[in-house]
Amino acid sequence: MRFPGALCLAAAVLCAGGTAASAGAAFTYEIRHDRWSDADERDYRDFVEALGNSDCSTLDICLHSSANPFRDTDRPGVVFKSDCAELPYILRFYFAWKRGLPFSFESDVVSRGGEARDLRYSRNGNEVTQRFDVPNGANGYAIIEHLHDAVSSASYRIHPNLEAPMESDFYSPKISPDAIRPGTVVYDPAGHIGVVFDVDAKGRIHFFDAHTDYSLTQMTYDLRVTRMKPSGGAGFKNWRPVRLVGYTQRADGALTGGHIELMSNREIADFSDEQFFGNGAKPKDADWKSGTFALNGEALAGQWRQDGRV
Repeated sequence: MRFPGALCLAAAVLCAGGTAASAGAAFTYEIRHDRWSDADERDYRDFVEALGNSDCSTLDICLHSSANPFRDTDRPGVVFKSDCAELPYILRFYFAWKRGLPFSFESDVVSRGGEARDLRYSRNGNEVTQRFDVPNGANGYAIIEHLHDAVSSASYRIHPNLEAPMESDFYSPKISPDAIRPGTVVYDPAGHIGVVFDVDAKGRIHFFDAHTDYSLTQMTYDLRVTRMKPSGGAGFKNWRPVRLVGYTQRADGALTGGHIELMSNREIADFSDEQFFGNGAKPKDADWKSGTFALNGEALAGQWRQDGRV
């Protein structure tokens, strides 16, 4: 997967002074904070939860509904579209844009251990070889359009412990109520992605997902979501924290220049690869199927089956 080369030129044109940016300040992405605060993350969870609970049937309906607190800032007549792979990225960027927060994404992934006809189903997973930091002054709608071209389910097919040559957009969280929350992504290596919007009192995980006809549906996490070897990257994913460094602050408060750094796994308090290896004694990567799971000291029933489920 390779990000369209035209974006490098487009990013320059869309910065302050370009025709698209001057069409209206509401269209312009302005970075005003160097990182997402805890309050920003809580507000993002509330944003996703409200959209999910609105029972909207398309992303366009979601973002034009009263569940979206930013709806009145959008261009009249704008239509939002998304399939499943794009949905987490569009929601996250849209929120970052409206709140003046930094945003970066994987712009190129390649298969590990040889060529793959289709990176969405590469045998040994993928690795990130290129990233794109969205610059201050870019046109927000143009970035959403570029995300349609840049993102596929191949973007998620990455081993949880792989951080070279570049970190991925997501990290593997602990399996706990604090870590699995609205905004958490669910990746099924069969090629489908959803976004968690609620974890109810009984622990059921509710997520919504998009389809190729741009419709949205709601599901509950269950055995339909396939477990797979760690290199397939299946399961729950949280957005990796980012920070903008080396920037210049303009008189109007906007942050220009610099680059985005991503937190490593060891810096993230709720990082864990237990969903791949179990929460008991950690097996070797090649022996991941022998990992054991326990809750409150009691071993959980179930064993590995050939269909990839437990």
